[in-house]
Amino acid sequence: ALALSFARLLDQRGGSISIDSVDISRIKPEVLRKRILIIPQDPYLFGGTLRSVLDPAGAYPDDNLVASLMRFRFFHTTAASVEEKGSAGNAYLSFTVSEGGTNLSQGQRQILCLVKAMLSRKKVVIMDEATSAVDMETDSTIQAAIRDGLQGATVMVIAHRLATVAHLDRVLVMEDGKALEFGKPAELYRQGGLFFALLNHSVEKEELLKRFNM
Repeated sequence: ALALSFARLLDQRGGSISIDSVDISRIKPEVLRKRILIIPQDPYLFGGTLRSVLDPAGAYPDDNLVASLMRFRFFHTTAASVEEKGSAGNAYLSFTVSEGGTNLSQGQRQILCLVKAMLSRKKVVIMDEATSAVDMETDSTIQAAIRDGLQGATVMVIAHRLATVAHLDRVLVMEDGKALEFGKPAELYRQGGLFFALLNHSVEKEELLKRFNM
């Protein structure tokens, strides 16, 4: 619901949402949606070659697209070794993606949407459990690529996996649709509230505390 509200796909019952101090209710929906990209948990892809799915306008050379796929570990998730393929990585862009992306796994579809987000250079990118179907190691690599590739954009991450949000500037902790805590991850941990409890019950606790310099 939070993600859909930013794109004005749900009517607000109260309050307001502002981007750069502009109330989005004053922006035409079609204009707003051109500047926002929402990556859902189970994304839908239009059919076509891998190249056309990633870059429908043909704005980027093949080498850039292959480099982006490698950066987000797409080849890794398809069990295709980039080293073994060598220059065949460019030929791989001719792979046909079926309508809806049904011939790819959920994790692969998520990664393609993340690559598209980086290439599109949208002002606001909302990731709704967008890395839920990848392993933790790939998730960590993807988060690093997002931090580097989406500089200058506002990135909102909706997630249950603590490692996915640990590097963010601010974390909003919600329960039963209500906002309970908001602040920097390290500060929330020191407060000893719900975020503290969640992190203490995580198997990743020690690694997460290192990220907080604690």
